[in-house]
Amino acid sequence: MTISTILWTIGTFVLVLLHSAVGLSEINPTQVIKDEGEVFEFESANKPVTSTIRLLDRPTLEHGIVRRDTSDSGEPDLSEDNHVYYNMIIAKSHPMSTYYSGEFDRIFSAYSIRSNINLNNGKNLALTIPLVFSFDFYGHSVKSIVLTTSGFIYVNDLTHPYLTFSQYIAPMMADFETRRSVSAIKYVEAEDAFWVRWENLFVSSNYSLGTFSFQCAILSNGSIVFDYIKIPITMEALRSASSMLKIGLSDAFYYEVKAPGLGTVLRKIVRYHELRVPRDQIVTDGIIHLVHQPTCNQQTSCSNCTDRSRVPAFNCSWCYDLGRCSSGVDRRLQDWHDSECHYSAGGTCGDGDRSIVPLGRTGTKQPPEAASRRSAGQVALGVCLGILALAAVATVAGVLLYGFRHPGSRLGAWLIEHRPSRYRERFFGASGGGASGTGGASESYKVSSENAYVNFSNT
Repeated sequence: MTISTILWTIGTFVLVLLHSAVGLSEINPTQVIKDEGEVFEFESANKPVTSTIRLLDRPTLEHGIVRRDTSDSGEPDLSEDNHVYYNMIIAKSHPMSTYYSGEFDRIFSAYSIRSNINLNNGKNLALTIPLVFSFDFYGHSVKSIVLTTSGFIYVNDLTHPYLTFSQYIAPMMADFETRRSVSAIKYVEAEDAFWVRWENLFVSSNYSLGTFSFQCAILSNGSIVFDYIKIPITMEALRSASSMLKIGLSDAFYYEVKAPGLGTVLRKIVRYHELRVPRDQIVTDGIIHLVHQPTCNQQTSCSNCTDRSRVPAFNCSWCYDLGRCSSGVDRRLQDWHDSECHYSAGGTCGDGDRSIVPLGRTGTKQPPEAASRRSAGQVALGVCLGILALAAVATVAGVLLYGFRHPGSRLGAWLIEHRPSRYRERFFGASGGGASGTGGASESYKVSSENAYVNFSNT
């Protein structure tokens, strides 16, 4: 036994003693749990749960962790795949998988906190859970999540019937159900992490496939960990038996457009990124560690936004109108385009204050480059409109002049036929009834305000 192993054992023993001394803490009393078929509420402790997970940035064999060898070859397997939003580390039969599995077991056993989302109905159920911490998901700060029975977490406050389409954290999104008594969904909400375990889930179309157990941790630094406890079949076999199968992350933005002729505003859901975990890597005792990478929308000043060393994976631009940094594609794309940031935003900063206060408030100046571009555009638009107006006036004047100088032409005859005196006779009659007279054609030209009214409503 090495010195590092001895130290690891002593440290774990001390942590267990500390947790025992602190006592158990429980979650909100409004959450229901299932115990022997009965649904009830329980009291909440005032003291929040504190997580003590020690995140390994790049786990290796030198960490002093005993490897749990479950592979045929007996060799640990660790691979890393870099993405623009998240780096993905896959561990199978490696000290990293043993370490995180131990962390999950320690959290759930130390606090003995159980909760589910009323599993009596068994399928397609969801529960919104406010978090005591915030974490960055694709660079956006998230304060609440939606936990589902289908093996995934929905990450947005705006719920709709298409939760499985986008904006999810999915260790294993499939057509699961929890009607059997052995099924359970347990979670622990800590001050710096959220832990959830899907236990003994069945595929609704085929119970004979066995039960699936897996868990997920969301950390306050934006990292996400998937831990697979029991996977009885391959993912390809599960894909054949389930109506859906998604493993990974996805995010989207909502974009509102006016429906022509309908008088309504339609909200479109556009998925702009999806991280897919390879299905052949999902095995029992496997770990997927997703490390959040710096994004443009995390930057809060122009100098940080335009510093490529801070966000090397994106081409960031700073919009002074919004006081925001963006790559041009994120959840707040609507505001970015409505404020015309895709025209005015730039990759350099002007002089003066670079705080995030929007224009029109103290402390922010518009850069000279953006101001000059906007001013030049306004001047060009004004010149074009002026030229068009002059051309229209000149055309009308030329037509009238030609008609009056050539009364024998068709245009001249039309002008004589429609001269103003003829209109007075037509409207008021030869008797000179005037505008106050009754009858005549004046009543037929009345426009009802009810016919001119169009009702526009937003949905």
